[in-house]
Amino acid sequence: MNMAIILQKPLHQAKNRLKNSLSPKKRMLLAESMLYDTLQTIRAAAFDRVAIVTGDPDVAEIAEYLSVEVIHEYQVNGMNEALKLVIQNLPLSIHTLFIFPADIPFIQVEEMNRLIQITRNVPVTIIPCKESRGTNGLVLSPPDIMETGFGTNSMSKHCRVAEDLGIPYLIYQSGGIAFDIDTDKDLQSIQEWHADNKTKHFLSSCNIHQKIKGVR
Repeated sequence: MNMAIILQKPLHQAKNRLKNSLSPKKRMLLAESMLYDTLQTIRAAAFDRVAIVTGDPDVAEIAEYLSVEVIHEYQVNGMNEALKLVIQNLPLSIHTLFIFPADIPFIQVEEMNRLIQITRNVPVTIIPCKESRGTNGLVLSPPDIMETGFGTNSMSKHCRVAEDLGIPYLIYQSGGIAFDIDTDKDLQSIQEWHADNKTKHFLSSCNIHQKIKGVR
């Protein structure tokens, strides 16, 4: 059995790097839209279980609406500590764990299903972000094969941990998983994505491209 875990910080803390383009309220609404799109797509893919790790009741409400399990983070100690606790309490029937952020709104169901197939016989798979510094997807089989190292330059950290443990790993490039929205440059790039989802509609309603031009 496999399981997908999505990580989401409190919505009011999300996307601070976009403060020059979006007000706090709109940053929160953007994070909410991306969360909805990300969860909806992952929920529709061929995962046996899908859960989100969060301490935000608003995030939990969205997840429950989309029939996604909620793992409540009662004490915020960072992504890696939260994942460590989750993995320690997983049932033995979960043989493969897929870990994703909540800000990859342009992923596709087919992309997720292809990832499931490709990683079937690989102990560790690392899906880089678009700059190839961070990790936007991590697949562990079994889930406790190694500790996670999310944070700054996490891709190289995950590679190094696997190498130190002698674990074979795959670096897998996947466009939708790689594309998260963190900067003004990312906001400009959404025109390249032909998607009909909440994120695209929200940013269009904000007239975001004109605003980005205005802050240059």
